[in-house]
Amino acid sequence: MQLDRWDVSGLKELEKALTDIGEKAGLRTLRKASRQAMGGVQLAMAMGAGYDAVGADGEHMRDSIKITTKKMDSKHGGKDNALATRVGPSKKHSQKAIAQEYGTAKQEPDPFMRPSLFENRHRVVNTFRTVLAIEIQKAIKKQAK
Repeated sequence: MQLDRWDVSGLKELEKALTDIGEKAGLRTLRKASRQAMGGVQLAMAMGAGYDAVGADGEHMRDSIKITTKKMDSKHGGKDNALATRVGPSKKHSQKAIAQEYGTAKQEPDPFMRPSLFENRHRVVNTFRTVLAIEIQKAIKKQAK
């Protein structure tokens, strides 16, 4: 397995600007940027998730894949992590997702979560950086009013 390397520039400046706008506005900005960045992963994950046409009653696993964000504190996330963003199925479908991703004794693995993130990794980073810069500028303008 070959390691993939790439450089990401400009994040130090964005981090400084983020801390300058304050905690509340900064967290709102981070949430918006991370949700937009992970949108492609959510779509790819939903396309790869299992679908049972026979069991048409209720919600399917692919319909339950959502983006969630959680504010981190020093106790759970460390001092340098403000927000955690997660893309995945609901708790109701978590066992099905694990079985599909890794397989079981009776089911072959059909990964859909890891490949979704891996295939979109460059887009996630670039979108996050771009949207974060735009949202920081909007927050600065809003605070100036």
